[in-house]
Amino acid sequence: LLPAGQAVDTLSHVAIRARNQEVLLASCDDESILKELHAAGGSRVQIEITPSGLAWSSAAAAGGIATHSATAAPKSVMQKITPPPEPSAVVIPAAEFTQNKKSLGGKSLHLAELKPEKGTYSVPVSATIPYRMFERMLEDPANDGIKEELDEILASGDWAEARKFVVDELAVSEEIEMALKRTLASVGAPPLSGNWQCALKGVWASKWTDRAISSRKQMAVPDNILFLAVLVQPVVPAAYAFVIHTQSPLPGAKKGEQLVELCVGLGESLVSNSPGRALSASVGPSGQPSTVHVFPSKPDGVFTPDGGTFIFRSDSNGEDLEGFAGAGLYDSITVNACTHRTISYADEPLFFDASFRETLLRRLYDLGRLVEANFAGFFSGYKGCSA
Repeated sequence: LLPAGQAVDTLSHVAIRARNQEVLLASCDDESILKELHAAGGSRVQIEITPSGLAWSSAAAAGGIATHSATAAPKSVMQKITPPPEPSAVVIPAAEFTQNKKSLGGKSLHLAELKPEKGTYSVPVSATIPYRMFERMLEDPANDGIKEELDEILASGDWAEARKFVVDELAVSEEIEMALKRTLASVGAPPLSGNWQCALKGVWASKWTDRAISSRKQMAVPDNILFLAVLVQPVVPAAYAFVIHTQSPLPGAKKGEQLVELCVGLGESLVSNSPGRALSASVGPSGQPSTVHVFPSKPDGVFTPDGGTFIFRSDSNGEDLEGFAGAGLYDSITVNACTHRTISYADEPLFFDASFRETLLRRLYDLGRLVEANFAGFFSGYKGCSA
């Protein structure tokens, strides 16, 4: 139970992980209800999710209410995570994602499935450093002794030191550097500059974040079968970022009704569940007005830095699997830090211009249906941005 000021964005990574693991996250701004719940501490309660929120009542211990463990690992998870083969190349361009699908994660492969018609939407240029390249770097002669020292740090359980050691000490080969720059240039990306090696190593090192370690232990996934590919893309300047659930997960949602969450700037403030709320709206088929549940209130917006930058995105073989809540477990890191600035909602059309807001939400609804069609009508959450 969270205070109202810490309410969770419905489509943030932590909310998605909670839903996947059947953990209830709820917020309350009614002091009297909070007092009642605190008074019930230590007792069992019956909770029902309704279209208007949550309803709860006391439940006797003998009431026969079934308990459910949210930490039990599905037996199928281990079967779904399999060690990948050796990659065919040190960097794989987007045009070759499908033929190298066993060496790439879900982010890269889903991009390959998108087939936008001209003028509908665009897909960022991309290249991926495949699975096993981190492990290959640990065995590279230029990194003599690094693997043994890293193993010692990991054995001590000092995850922060392990991450720092990878970023500070691991050398990235010239082979990867040349292949990455050549591949990005061939697909029309701007030149790769800045300390991109630090971003790459930071993604690899995120295998040992506290949340990743905890999740793997919870789901009984050994470290040695978890591999990280890294998807590399230029960061697109964006006015708004969004997440579209093509079938709304809200209680009482009608079939075909979408849930759209929208924030000013880049999507980091949305998926990371930063303070404040994103605009949240239910959008139905044409002819039905959108229903705004929450107006935007995030005080801080994230924007592409002047001159642009690249993002190195984690793309593990432990994400997008049934029964394994992988959203946001591993890091995605920009080469140059993005700009943060205070949002002025006094002149923000999302807030005050109903016609602009409805037009944008309707465009996103149509976009959700187009993207959904690329995935054979599979309901899911799709992320993107609007310039």
